[in-house]
Order: sequence, then C-alpha cells, then structure tokens
Amino acid sequence: MNASTFEKSAKAIKPFFVRLAMAGFGNEKLDELRKIGLEAERAMHEATNGINTHKGAIFILGLLAAAAGKAKKKGLNLSDTGQVAAEEWGSLLLLPEEFEASTNGAAAYKRHGIKGARGEAASGFFNVYKTGLPSLRGALSATSPEDAAVHCFFALLEKVADTTLVHRGGLEGMKFAQKRANEFNRKGGVFNTDWKRLAQAIHNEFIARNLSAGGIADLLAATIFVNNLECMRKDKRWRE
Repeated sequence: MNASTFEKSAKAIKPFFVRLAMAGFGNEKLDELRKIGLEAERAMHEATNGINTHKGAIFILGLLAAAAGKAKKKGLNLSDTGQVAAEEWGSLLLLPEEFEASTNGAAAYKRHGIKGARGEAASGFFNVYKTGLPSLRGALSATSPEDAAVHCFFALLEKVADTTLVHRGGLEGMKFAQKRANEFNRKGGVFNTDWKRLAQAIHNEFIARNLSAGGIADLLAATIFVNNLECMRKDKRWRE
C-alpha cells in the first residue's frame, strides 16, 4: 500500500459514488447500494492488485453519497445528509447479522462492543458533524486545506474509537493513539509552530507499533465530503 495504489484506487472507485448518489435519488433499497459498493470494491482490488486501500471509504462515502441523492429527491437541505442516512438505513446497519461477517469491524464489535463504521452511519455520522466539521472549518479559516485536513484528522483521532487501530494494536493501541492525539491537540494542533515535528514523531511511533488509523482517515474524507456538499449549497467550494 503506497501513494500510487491509493491514487489508482481512487480513480477506479470514483464513478461508483455517482451511481450511489443516483441510487439514493431513485429510492433504491440498501441491498442495491450494497451491490454497487461491492462492484466498487472489485474495481478497487483490480486497480491495486488486491490491496485494500478504500474499503472503509467506499462504505462511508457511499452511504453519504446515496443519502445526499435521497435528500435531493425529498427536497431536503444537503446539510441533512447524515440524518437522512441514519433514518433510512441506520436500524438495518445495526441488525445482529451485520456483525457476523469476517471483518475487522465485526471482530471489534464482538470483542469490545465497538460498532465502528456501521455505528457511525447509524448515528447520522455524529463524529463527522460534531467533531470533524467544526475542526475542519475552524482551521480552513486560518490555514491551508492540507493543514486543515491534518488538524481535523487529529481532532477525530482523539474522539473516535477506530476499529482499524483496535485490529492492529488492541484497545491498548487505540488508547495510545487517542492519548497522543490529545497531546497534539492540546498543544494547538497545526497552529503550533512546531506541529510538523510533533506529527512526524507520532507517525514514527505508529509505525513502530504497527498502528494505522484507517477508520479516522475515512471519517476525514467524509468530513471533507460533507463540507463540500454544504459549500456547494452556498455556491462556494472547498479549495482543492
């Protein structure tokens, strides 16, 4: 997994989000959304020779895209996208059989009761709206989009139970990551003049412990997506 595989994967799965938005607009059932999502996963694996770069993002962004389409169909404000996802599919995503799959997320739920991406979607993407968006927007008003994304990442990392971190390092690994994020945030995040050195040190510690915050990365992407939706509604765009 490297920058090249991520770029190839992103290009391969991009068309499927349009299809998911149209499926939401067309009031398709959750099963149809799953079919499109699985097609996206196959395209991802084909582009990366089997490397899982964006499975979580396909699930989270796919649901948000479908919810945005459904919100548009209903004449709702795009700022209601997260709530639409919860109302339409939340209860289905938390059915017991949803946690029977052989996935890292299902294992984290069985062992520790952490609901992961399914729980996030069922909550209306609570952490995206309550932690991600305020952090991102606050940073965007004063710094570059790249730095704002880092600021948002650490804000989410401190608050969210990431099943990828649990898979890699157990609860101890997740708590370590949250503690380091808290320390980074208390020092001002990217508004600390020494933030790049601090972030690099945390990065090195994660590598040494074999930790990866893949779930947080997915929520960061979701936060940027939701912010873009709302900026488009106001005839503004997040700088790319």
